[in-house]
Amino acid sequence: MTTGALLDALIEIAEVTKADFAMDIYMTPSGLSLILSGKRLPALKEKEKFSQNAARVLAKHIFSTNCHFKFKDLFPIIYKFNSQHELEAFLENALEYYFDRDWAVANEQEQEIPDRGITYLADDVIMNTFCVVLSDWLLRDLATELDIYSSLPFFSKYLPSLLKRIRILWDKQRPVKFNQAIYSSELAPGFNTRSPLEFIYNFQEFCKLSFWQPDSTFDNDFILLKDQLLILFGHQLDNTLSMTIINDRSYVQHFYEKVFKNAAVKLTYNREDVEHIRSTHPGILASFAQERQIESSFIFSPIGLSASEENLIPVISSATERKDLLSFFEEILSGDGAIFFSDDALKLFIDTGRVHVPFYGAFELPPSGRMAYLRRMVQHSSAEKAKFHLIYSNLSRMVILCMPNFSLVYTVDHSLENEKIHLLPGADIGKTLKKQIEKNSLEVAVFNQELWDKYLQEKIS
Repeated sequence: MTTGALLDALIEIAEVTKADFAMDIYMTPSGLSLILSGKRLPALKEKEKFSQNAARVLAKHIFSTNCHFKFKDLFPIIYKFNSQHELEAFLENALEYYFDRDWAVANEQEQEIPDRGITYLADDVIMNTFCVVLSDWLLRDLATELDIYSSLPFFSKYLPSLLKRIRILWDKQRPVKFNQAIYSSELAPGFNTRSPLEFIYNFQEFCKLSFWQPDSTFDNDFILLKDQLLILFGHQLDNTLSMTIINDRSYVQHFYEKVFKNAAVKLTYNREDVEHIRSTHPGILASFAQERQIESSFIFSPIGLSASEENLIPVISSATERKDLLSFFEEILSGDGAIFFSDDALKLFIDTGRVHVPFYGAFELPPSGRMAYLRRMVQHSSAEKAKFHLIYSNLSRMVILCMPNFSLVYTVDHSLENEKIHLLPGADIGKTLKKQIEKNSLEVAVFNQELWDKYLQEKIS
């Protein structure tokens, strides 16, 4: 995108005529037309004044509650503006950024920043520059997948407060792989300030999300666009945040190799990975459930927990694999761990009858068979053993199995094709979710057979 193209789009968002805009920034319409068409740029000495005037006028016309959504096609990485002044500062930063890039191209100057990079201070400057630069790189070469690595502590209280304001409005114009580093200490009890489940839920909507565990900590948190760009975060002596941007390709490549010179632990597995593990380690599912103590399960998607072998025949051809999977489900149902399932997941099954079998496929039950299927869910429950709990939640297409030393988070997209398992080491997600349930009074009922049948009759009738 050029300065002219950006300015043209911003004028359209502001809903002002180009003649009025030119007058408000003390230019002639013909002079503005030359800038919009890319035939000329403001003089270098006029850059700051031009950007200030344009940002002031644009912000005056654009600012409103949630106006950041208006910029999703220009800046898919952005934040919610609390004032007209914040919007003005952001637009001024964006115009200067594209002006500098266009000026370098026009004068055949080297666009890559030297090895030492450029360092930014002050929260507003860092946040504006971060959004503008990342948005620019996201919108480049839309046909090529962008590979991003991050060590930002998204689950930690040490995530800079300004970065918590960032919003992602990306709608998949460009395929993105986002590889997030994670440490056990980030997910230790009492250390969380942001839910990792919400992070997974939000990020997987716009990218291919994966987790990895570094073999050691880093001196600086970073975001790395592989082979393209490096953003380093540090702190000054007074503990204020600093941000350094480096796009020298050789330095970026060297940094990547240094980070991954020792094998990082893979924490995310897709369908192909799971199929490979299943083929090389027969019976792994059954042994997994028996060896691990599943303390609690959270079901936010209709999966085949109470499936019968007859249900599984259409999606699993191997009798041995069907037996292993049924044993795995039975271990969850009959074990001591509580099972929480969402009202939305239940409604989705009742409406469609579709049941998903992770990494195998899906089967559908006719309305006449749905009641019997759901009744099997609580056959292990009793008045003394409150195992099943119905909750309300905005999470969906997700299943979480919580064990003493880690949590297994299964996710699937709308098409039921893009499936992943994320292993979160040290994550005490079960206790965190239970506290949220208790705090927000999310639990609707603890089920015995009588209450369950009454509830289902109301839902299905």
